[in-house]
Amino acid sequence: MALSSGRYRLWIGDRPVVVVDNMAAVSGDPLADPAVWLFNYQEHLGRYTIEAQDRSGGWVLPVGDGMTPIAVRALIVVPSEPPVFPAYELWSITPLLDGEIEAQGLRPDAAVFRVHAVRGRTVGLSAPIGRSRAVVADADVPAVFAAEPA
Repeated sequence: MALSSGRYRLWIGDRPVVVVDNMAAVSGDPLADPAVWLFNYQEHLGRYTIEAQDRSGGWVLPVGDGMTPIAVRALIVVPSEPPVFPAYELWSITPLLDGEIEAQGLRPDAAVFRVHAVRGRTVGLSAPIGRSRAVVADADVPAVFAAEPA
């Protein structure tokens, strides 16, 4: 497990990750309050679900090609024990190595990682939404998230 299950605020560079128009987005305002996300490691699936703090929705990778914005909407859970989630709601988290953290100019004590969709695409940035940019899935534009416990 790359990151402990728990509540986190996320940044890409110095920009907080927020919710805009039901999408995960990087705020154009570095002083904006970041959303609080619940990272839940689904041990039986070896992946994470990422939900809004109020559990009103979570990260969902809609079906699509290329740069696909990450939607924030109600998660579908198959009623079973343990619960099962569709692949488009599951995320793999890969920590960065020390050299990569230094190259990004990030604090060495931050929890720094990349998030990968189960379908193999890496989470990145694009798609302007007003002053924000959607967090999208694209193998060519990896995003590096810094997390702090909320």
